Amino acid sequence: MVEKSRAANFMEKPLPNQPLITSGRGYPMQHLLFKISGLTDENSVRTLANAIQDLPSIGQVEISLEKGEASIDHGRFVSPDDILQAIVDAGFEAECRY
Repeated sequence: MVEKSRAANFMEKPLPNQPLITSGRGYPMQHLLFKISGLTDENSVRTLANAIQDLPSIGQVEISLEKGEASIDHGRFVSPDDILQAIVDAGFEAECRY
């Protein structure tokens, strides 16, 4: 029981300057904001969402067609550069705004 208590206490501490977001496995997640060029309709939004969600360790993905932005929560098994590359490979231009 002591081990579980320590793990629970660890997860209650947010990262500096970021709220604590966890994946289903309890790993801390980071939040990124990308400015996306090339979103034209709901099909392009779906294409982009599928490309991002195919990556490992992706949490919540919100894409705004109106703003041309993608808000992404990701875990430690994928880097911002990996996400950017997936966006570019899907046919869009992007800039990470963190």
